[in-house]
Amino acid sequence: MIKRVLIVDDAPVTLTMAKSQAEKAGYIVYVAGNGKEGLKVVKSQQIDLVITDVVMPVMDGVDFFNALKKDPSTMHIPVIVITDSMVIKESFRALGVNDFLAKPFDGDTLVERIQRIKKLELGPHRHGKVVIIGAGCNDGVLEMRRLLEKNGCSVVLSNNGVDSIAKVLRVVPHLVLIDVMLTDVSAKEVIQSLRSFVKLKETKILIYTFFSPEKMVNSEAVEQLKNSKDACMEAGGTDYIGRFSALTFINSVNKFWIND
Repeated sequence: MIKRVLIVDDAPVTLTMAKSQAEKAGYIVYVAGNGKEGLKVVKSQQIDLVITDVVMPVMDGVDFFNALKKDPSTMHIPVIVITDSMVIKESFRALGVNDFLAKPFDGDTLVERIQRIKKLELGPHRHGKVVIIGAGCNDGVLEMRRLLEKNGCSVVLSNNGVDSIAKVLRVVPHLVLIDVMLTDVSAKEVIQSLRSFVKLKETKILIYTFFSPEKMVNSEAVEQLKNSKDACMEAGGTDYIGRFSALTFINSVNKFWIND
């Protein structure tokens, strides 16, 4: 949960306005005038979100961002970069920044950006281990991995059911995500095998699908999906989260995140 926000900018007027608006929205706000000061704050306080300008003295936003992501104790903190430059946006996007905020911005826009990050965050155990079992590791599976890794998770992929058992036993993850329509072996068999091991009895196993909307007109395909889903749940699945959507995925996973 985002409670403590650090805002880093060398413009006092921006800092004062941003701090005031974020505090009105209920956040605890810390401020810093450059990246070096910002690093001191994240080392001394439990910061949940960083909002930083790019061009600053002493340490700019690029060096500050890189320093955050190199340190295991701060690499999980989401970062919003203040910039209206498309070139800078593309550079930061490649580095994995969470969002952008263009100057000049008002209080409503600032709070909206913070709320948008909150919708994509996982629960208190963002550093958990996840194994995704999906047929062929398609683009959807890769997008799942990207979203989870962006939230600080360690993710292992398995592109078929045969090798998934060994990977899950090696990793012992907090969560297992499994495609209901595996092709080499059934998802039901994989779940049954996982549940046969004592150390995986309590592991959350979430079942998903990439079942395309155009197949919904095919009653046979719909019935096959339903039967596979029901079989997975009977075999020990925790829940069926449905068709993968990047917009809802993190919220779906968050509901079943394990509290250690």
